[in-house]
Amino acid sequence: WLARVLMSDGGGEPCWSTSLAIGAPVLLLAAAVPGRDRRWLLAGSLGFVLLALGRHTPFYPLYRFLFPPEQLARYPEKYVYGALVLWSALAGAGFTELVERGGADRRLRLAAWSAGAALGAAVALVWLTRAPVSAWLAERAAAAGLALDPAEGLGLALRCGAMAAAGALIFALALQLRAARPTWRGAPLLAAAGGLLPLVLATWSSTPFAHREVVTRQPALLAAIPRPSASELAPLPRLLRAPQTAEQTRFDGGDDLAASFEETLSTDVPARFGVAALPGFDPASSPRFDRLWAVIFQRMSWEGLTGLLGVDYVAVEEAMAPQIGLAPAGPSVRGWSLLQVQARRPRAFVAPRWRVAPTADAALADLATPGRENDLGTVTLLADDAPPGPASPWPLSPCQVERRSPEELLLRCDSQSGGVAVLLEELAPGWRAQVDGRDAPILLADGLFRAAAIGPGPHEVRFHYRTPGLRAGAAISLAAWLALVILLSRGEGAKDRDREDDQ
Repeated sequence: WLARVLMSDGGGEPCWSTSLAIGAPVLLLAAAVPGRDRRWLLAGSLGFVLLALGRHTPFYPLYRFLFPPEQLARYPEKYVYGALVLWSALAGAGFTELVERGGADRRLRLAAWSAGAALGAAVALVWLTRAPVSAWLAERAAAAGLALDPAEGLGLALRCGAMAAAGALIFALALQLRAARPTWRGAPLLAAAGGLLPLVLATWSSTPFAHREVVTRQPALLAAIPRPSASELAPLPRLLRAPQTAEQTRFDGGDDLAASFEETLSTDVPARFGVAALPGFDPASSPRFDRLWAVIFQRMSWEGLTGLLGVDYVAVEEAMAPQIGLAPAGPSVRGWSLLQVQARRPRAFVAPRWRVAPTADAALADLATPGRENDLGTVTLLADDAPPGPASPWPLSPCQVERRSPEELLLRCDSQSGGVAVLLEELAPGWRAQVDGRDAPILLADGLFRAAAIGPGPHEVRFHYRTPGLRAGAAISLAAWLALVILLSRGEGAKDRDREDDQ
């Protein structure tokens, strides 16, 4: 959260990237590997670093333009892991060289002592100036409206910095002892300790840990939600969690931090306990749903939104609950309340009436037209998909939903009027529809949902998913493997002929 606020020009949500560390000994060992291959790998690692800087350099926008799949990436900072892997692998090779050669050259020893001294000087400088620096940071934080504790942050930086400096100096001492006494077996162990122990200790001191039971017990807010048994194939109850307006910034240890995430149903917590969390509050949502949330919701009431989306429960901050007007489903927990939606569309139904919209955005906008939420039996279809036929005055007819697997759902519908069988789950590329065992066009209902046209009477509608391009990709991969096998076999055959000729 803090990183997202500070990096106002973009870059995702790279909170984790502020605690990455690899240490001077690892970098020195990576740089000490001889050979041309090492230089190429080091150059490649710098490419990862440039990508990890994201929009802070002109390189990443150009890369996104030349390589369109990169536009799906949310956090370019994660490219730094590529550099970390290369540096770690090179450091392993460098450590092997150090052990087998029986000593480190003079340049490596000098670089190790210099790194340790530089880190120690930096720690000393921060320690000597901690009071004015802390006051300056507190002033800047107050001006920006950030709830920070600069003194505590500087204390953590000093502890981790001191560990890093000590590790670098221990590593330098190990190199010096290895050069003076090549046969002493303790020097490699001391060098490994200088590189690894500071990282372990810094991680332990800066990472909050929680007891297992904090994240495995059911959150109290979910206790009021009945869920189908493991043997039932019914869809899971659907929960919509409102965006959090007030971030908690101080926690009493790892248990308190973990409990805050769990009890306020953050991220994927509902799904882990048998509740279907409606996409939208989680960062991994589609652009179509983002438009619904950012534009359409501003023009709809909570009752209208939850009714049209088939939401069973809403989790909101306790202060917001009276404004929403839904009935409470249980007691509040950690400042959050669970509300139950009464008037809502079933998860699947037959809509006897439909409107026509020229685009998906127009279909989404139609959801927010006045009075639309009062007629739950109407859906909006795209002009190219709308089946012919007059609108019907009949009410919607609920369908039974059987979830056979994440990739297959079966709807059993029985409607006197017929119309459009709608499943209130988002349509995405790869979904197909069958009506009574025969392929049928899959429709986009209300700019978001899967649907198929059916006639009057009982029908079975099957929605099944197949990854787009999977067969073509598998065929291309198989052809590539076969071509590689043929090339390798020909190469081996040529080598055998050369040996025979030599003989």
